[in-house]
Amino acid sequence: QPEQSRRSLEADAAGLAAERITEEEIETLERMLVEIGDHMENKNMESVVAADVEFHEVLYRASRNERLADIVHNLREQTYRFRSFSMNQPGRLRKTWEEHRQLVEAIASHNATQARKLARIHMEHSEQTLLQGMEESQEFTKA
Repeated sequence: QPEQSRRSLEADAAGLAAERITEEEIETLERMLVEIGDHMENKNMESVVAADVEFHEVLYRASRNERLADIVHNLREQTYRFRSFSMNQPGRLRKTWEEHRQLVEAIASHNATQARKLARIHMEHSEQTLLQGMEESQEFTKA
């Protein structure tokens, strides 16, 4: 199950990041949260998706585990085209931002357990939204 493994990998990356992140990287993540919020206000979806991808890249780098970062990166590449689709689901964008904020808080506090838990929850919510959206679009194309 690719979703299962991606969930575990994302959780591992977040846990390692909480242990190994630098102050500078924490500042970068916090600044990016503000940027993503601004793009959301302006309803600039392309920028939201691009900034979201970059946000996760900083997280993977902070894990200091290149192999893990590469694997997760490749899995994310495969799901990239669905990201804007899932983020267009009503209310998902605001929830994503809030989940990111909580994740940054846990990582900045170097709380690996909480970071892993939040990353896993974030992934589950993203998958649920994606599946829901795909079902709706299939119904739409059938109609």
